[in-house]
Amino acid sequence: MSMDYIRRTYGVPAKRGMTVTILGDGVRFQARIVGSHGQYLRLWISGGRRSHLYHPTDALEYPAAASGKTPNAPGQPGSAYK
Repeated sequence: MSMDYIRRTYGVPAKRGMTVTILGDGVRFQARIVGSHGQYLRLWISGGRRSHLYHPTDALEYPAAASGKTPNAPGQPGSAYK
């Protein structure tokens, strides 16, 4: 699977090199998309030692400028985070 597959299937603006925000337990981490593995995005968390796999719709906030909207952001319809 490719980044194009992830963009089309999950409707996210994910691109290699893009900086995203990971939302978790009230903490926000900045991470960079460095690739993909199957249906998952491979993210490099700032200050980390290795990359991590995240599902494209799971607790990730994409830059609003990438698509004009931020999928799955807190307060958005369908978001698991309020």
